[in-house]
Amino acid sequence: MLKMLVPAIAAVLCGCSPADPADGVACRLRDGDIVLRRGRSPKSRAVLMADSAGMFSHAGIAVATDSGVMIVHAVPGEGVPGQPERIRMERPEEFLSRKKACKARIFRIMSPGAAATAAGYARRKYLDEVEFDHDYDLEDTVRMYCTELLWKAYMQSGVDITAGRRSTIRNFPVYAGTYIFPSDICNTVAHRKIESSNH
Repeated sequence: MLKMLVPAIAAVLCGCSPADPADGVACRLRDGDIVLRRGRSPKSRAVLMADSAGMFSHAGIAVATDSGVMIVHAVPGEGVPGQPERIRMERPEEFLSRKKACKARIFRIMSPGAAATAAGYARRKYLDEVEFDHDYDLEDTVRMYCTELLWKAYMQSGVDITAGRRSTIRNFPVYAGTYIFPSDICNTVAHRKIESSNH
């Protein structure tokens, strides 16, 4: 399955001029593309501190809609104040905005069927208003966190985008446990040349 996971786009966020941080991303993204970003928030920094092998702190999946390609993702801290934090759907330009991201990388599964199935699964979870999993528990079938959503979406077609990788945290007592970090997805294709973009 690893041979199916290849870079989709050479550089999705090119240069540093104000006009081009995410220009044209939507027209290049396809159903099921995996989008990783390195965030700027304190929570993003906490993820990177816990994940010593990681360059990215968050993940989403591209979903084709009647309004164009959107990014579906599970994230804390970006919902409506006072409301439960649920899986979100937003435009790529928002997901990859300078305010939220300083680096991005996109992967594509070279199986349109598996990609479409994964995107459909993610879309259903968004429509079902699935809540964010603050316990980061892979055994929880009701709530989800970002990489868990992507992993379960692709497992619907038997494609394990983590290749069985898991990260275990021991030095953060409150969050000690086993998780799927963005690096567990990213590093399954570390032997391939993947171009990153910064801004």
